[in-house]
Amino acid sequence: MNAAIVTAWCVWILAVISVANTADAAALAQESDDDIFAKVEQLTESNDLAAMSDLAKDIRLALREAMPVRYGKLTLKVCTNLATYDFHTSKQYGLASELALEALADADKMPLEMELAFVERLRYDADRAGPLTGAKWENVRTKQAQAWLHARQGLQALLAEQWDPEYRPALKSIIPGFEDLAAGADPSVIPDPKRRQQYIDALTAERARAERYREHAKANTWVEHYYPLFDIYIATAYSKPPYDNAELEKALNDNGVPDDVRRRILATVQSNQKAAKRGHQLDR
Repeated sequence: MNAAIVTAWCVWILAVISVANTADAAALAQESDDDIFAKVEQLTESNDLAAMSDLAKDIRLALREAMPVRYGKLTLKVCTNLATYDFHTSKQYGLASELALEALADADKMPLEMELAFVERLRYDADRAGPLTGAKWENVRTKQAQAWLHARQGLQALLAEQWDPEYRPALKSIIPGFEDLAAGADPSVIPDPKRRQQYIDALTAERARAERYREHAKANTWVEHYYPLFDIYIATAYSKPPYDNAELEKALNDNGVPDDVRRRILATVQSNQKAAKRGHQLDR
């Protein structure tokens, strides 16, 4: 068959697949979160890893740009099921880790609690194509470590933030400057477009403040859970060859990791590297 015809045929097939994928994603965007959660549970019960991967792809295509928080919420559900249920293949952990790392590229668009849940799904010992080694592992390690460092930095910033101890969020509150409206009023009740937008902006700011309050309330619990996991992940990841202590030290310095933590991690990694040469088990 003529090479040009083969090329044209392949392009046509790819275009058809792309259109089909886009249509599937558009249909999924109209479904409720509960419906999509139910799909995840059905695929989990049937151990259908391929279909779970396709569903995650549809979620990304449908929601990542337009609704990043919803995209994160649904992708996290997929990752959690992949990481906690038995699909009878180690490839499930690699897929969970890939999806988590992909979502964490948009960490600045998601709540801190969601970001922390995603980093916990990152794995240094699983890959869908086999064990992570060599240059491929170096690339994944750099990205995963940066994701952990970004999350830790976000938690540090939360702890350092000044907060009004008297503030309490309400399920439906009166927005200052809009006392003429009922608590939780829908913006559509405001006829003037300019004032309606001002109300939407104020409502958005109040919701963000309430979310930050909830984060402050959970901060100490998160520190107890995630700080040790951070140390374990970073130390274990950089104790696995190819070694790159210079990259590790720079990353820790650039992301504001406290000196005592930085020194402890570097000492653990160096000890592990020496032990590995002697054939001993790694410290964590």
